[in-house]
Amino acid sequence: MPLLAAFPVVILHGLGERVWTLTLFLSYLRWYGFNNVVAPHWPANSCTLDQCLDSLDATLSQSLNKSEPIFVVGNSMGGVMALHLHNRGWQIEKAIAIAAPLHGAWMFRWLESMLPHTLFAYFDRPGYAYLRGEQSFAEPPHAYRTLSFGPGFDSHVFESEAIVNASRHTRFVLGTHFSICFDPRVWTAIAQELVDVPSVKTEL
Repeated sequence: MPLLAAFPVVILHGLGERVWTLTLFLSYLRWYGFNNVVAPHWPANSCTLDQCLDSLDATLSQSLNKSEPIFVVGNSMGGVMALHLHNRGWQIEKAIAIAAPLHGAWMFRWLESMLPHTLFAYFDRPGYAYLRGEQSFAEPPHAYRTLSFGPGFDSHVFESEAIVNASRHTRFVLGTHFSICFDPRVWTAIAQELVDVPSVKTEL
C-alpha cells in the first residue's frame, strides 16, 4: 500500500486493557499506509478522567507536536478520551470513538447496585468513576464519528451510550465490544473514515 501523507494517528486502548490488545489493528493501519501510528499507554484504572487526560497529554507531547493536526481513534474508554483530548490543546482533525461509554454505562451502575460491595470492590477505583454517572457534554469542535456493535447492546455498553450524534454514527450488527481487536471489517471502516478527510492526500 502507498504511504498516506496523513496526520499522525493516535490509538487509545480501553479501561483495563493494554496496547498489545490492539496489535493486529495497529499492523493493519501501517499496512494500509499510515506511516505514523502512535499507541500510548495511559493509566486507565488508577486515575480520574481529568488525571488520565493530563497523563496522556504529557505522554503524547514526548513524541508529537501539539500544534500539528492528529487523528485519534479510541476503543471503549479510550473513545471517551478521544472525544475529550482537544480540551488539552491538541489539534484534532478527526476523532473516532468505538464502543465507547460516552454517557456513562448503565450496566455498570446496575451491577454496582446489585452486587455486594465486597464483590464490587475491585471496581472501586478512580478509573471507573466515570462509568457510574450519566454523562453529557458538548459536541467536540472537530470532525468525529462513533461506532457501536450488536443490536443495541455489545455486552459492555448500550448503543445509546455510544452515540453523540446519530448522523455521525455507524452500527455493526455483528460484533462485540472488542471487535476492533480482530475484525478486518472494522479496521477497514476506520481506515477509510480517516482517509476521507479533504486535507488528506495520497502520495502517488
